[in-house]
Order: sequence, then structure tokens, then C-alpha cells
Amino acid sequence: MRYKFFIPFALIGIFLCLLSALWAYLQIGFINESDSTIGYVTNFKYKYSRSINQGYYHYHRHRLMYYPIVTFTDKKDQKRIFTSSLGSSPSPYDIGQQVKVLYNDSTAKISDFRTLWSGIIFIAFMGTIFSAIGFYLPYFLAKHSENYRMNLLNNKRHKRKHKYKILRKNKRK
Repeated sequence: MRYKFFIPFALIGIFLCLLSALWAYLQIGFINESDSTIGYVTNFKYKYSRSINQGYYHYHRHRLMYYPIVTFTDKKDQKRIFTSSLGSSPSPYDIGQQVKVLYNDSTAKISDFRTLWSGIIFIAFMGTIFSAIGFYLPYFLAKHSENYRMNLLNNKRHKRKHKYKILRKNKRK
């Protein structure tokens, strides 16, 4: 097989697409089974991002990431505090800002599109890219190879439709 190089791309793409579908299924289940309330951003947990390494040059660019700490009261009137798993720089929230919170007995999350769906969309996008490389690129390369074009030109069905003359090697007189 001429295009064995692309098989791992196809397998990784399928795996990432299935992973994003499973994650979306679990996320929808969490959203449907959780309770909703209003919480307040009380503080931030600060972390520095790692340095960027590009070949010979090393860029030590430390970026401060903000992870909001949210306090809310659940339906049993217990005060609960959690740190969001999604951080950013700069922070989209201010201290004291109200946020919608989805929670169950074990986990709590800020209920906005970015927090709930950005990871799933990223994994699905990467799966789509890997699948396109693994499945479409071999087809594209085979279709545009010289043998394919010559076979297409010499095929009797396409002789009449093609505007150029087709020269045959073994032409009988």
C-alpha cells in the first residue's frame, strides 16, 4: 500500500472525534442532572504558564493565568467554594461578579459556553483535521497522480469528452 503513512492520522482522527462525542454526551448529562444557582467570584487562583520553546531560540514568556474561585450556596443552604478548571489571561470575570453555577453532589462548574464547551470543540476540531489528513489526502494524492490522469485520458468513455488528442503508443494503421 502506497499511502501507509496516513493510517495513523486517520486512526487518531477517529479516536479524537469519538472522544469529543463521549465528552459531549457526558457534558449534556451533567447539564441535565445538575442544579443551577447564582454564585460570586470571590478571588482568583494565579498560575504562570510555561515558557515557549521554538527551536534554537528560547522565549521565556511567563503569562499569568487567572482561575476564578466561586462561592455559592446550594439548595441545602450550605456554602460551597470551587475553583474553575478553565483559566485565562486576562480574566473574563471581576471579583464580586455574579456567575451562573451548575452543580451536583461532587462537581460544580461556571455555566457559560466557554467553560462548558471549549474543550469539546477543540478536541472535535483536531479530530476533524486529523481525519481529513488521514482519509482525504491519500485520495487526493492518488487522484492527482500521473497514473490516474493517464488512465483517465486513455479510457474510451472519456475520449470523446476530452478536448485534447490522446496519443496511443500502439496505434494500428
